Amino acid sequence: MRVRTWSATVPWYKTKVTPTFGAMLGALRLQMWEHEVFGESGEKVPSPKSVRDLLHKLSAVA
Repeated sequence: MRVRTWSATVPWYKTKVTPTFGAMLGALRLQMWEHEVFGESGEKVPSPKSVRDLLHKLSAVA
């Protein structure tokens, strides 16, 4: 599993040391998508069906 670190990327959060609520939701969403595509170990090669399903989900929220 990949671990990501958080950093303030907007000017009004330059001194903030903890992630924003929106950043936390984005990280959670990313973890859920990675688990769905790459499996529990994170090493599985994604099947064409899982990539297609992910693209359909992404297009629905974009």
